[in-house]
Amino acid sequence: MVTKDRELFVHCRGVEPQIVRASVDESLRRVFVRAGVVQEDGQEEFFAFVGGSDDLLPDADENPTDHLQDPIDPDLTVDQLDSQRRHVHCYGCRHAEVAVNFGGGTERRRFSPATTINVTTRWACRKFGLDEAAAAEYVLRFCETGTSPRTDKYLGELLEETQVICFDLVAEITPQG
Repeated sequence: MVTKDRELFVHCRGVEPQIVRASVDESLRRVFVRAGVVQEDGQEEFFAFVGGSDDLLPDADENPTDHLQDPIDPDLTVDQLDSQRRHVHCYGCRHAEVAVNFGGGTERRRFSPATTINVTTRWACRKFGLDEAAAAEYVLRFCETGTSPRTDKYLGELLEETQVICFDLVAEITPQG
């Protein structure tokens, strides 16, 4: 019997995303151990997610707990994962709480840690009533530093000790030349 290997993109807080080759009968937990993102003894609590949440863009008026991506069982084998989803995530929390400030108001929502900044920005623009043309000019910036994360960065990779991330929704200033 020939065992096929798959390449998985492993994402975890505090570690650069990495490509890990895994056999189809290997558990996701074992993949995380080999990638060095969880301990072999299995004592630490973590939550595993597969894929991203780009297909789960919440509507602006929905309940803030709708569209949360549920964690998966880390003891599933690579073969049992959705074969189209090669990104796997390992975070110490089920969700990330996001607060976005804009125009004197603040909106909050819980997202899966496997949600990208792009999805979060699109949600915030909808929530604050920006049309698509105007929304294209806006970015999220960290409240504390004023810097903008890359749009393809996952919220779970940005979490610190707390599960809350604060952003300001601001018009992106592009240099005129």
